Amino acid sequence: MISLRLTKELQQQLEQFSEQRNSTKTQVVREALAYYFAALEEEQAQTPYVLGEALFGKYASGATDNSVNYKQKIKEKLRAKNTD
Repeated sequence: MISLRLTKELQQQLEQFSEQRNSTKTQVVREALAYYFAALEEEQAQTPYVLGEALFGKYASGATDNSVNYKQKIKEKLRAKNTD
């Protein structure tokens, strides 16, 4: 058994919500706690990869050979700079 004190505002919101759903305040609190704990578990289960997955490659240049021919690209840029 648990006992807790609510502010008047929360008490009124809980009463209104339970009346609207035609359920008891106890049921509403149980469901709210279950929802809260499930959301916490889901949040903690997310890895850094999952959190950033939508951003990976979003701003990619499209060039896939930068690591292979970077020396050639540097030479081209230097030549272009010197000819200007």
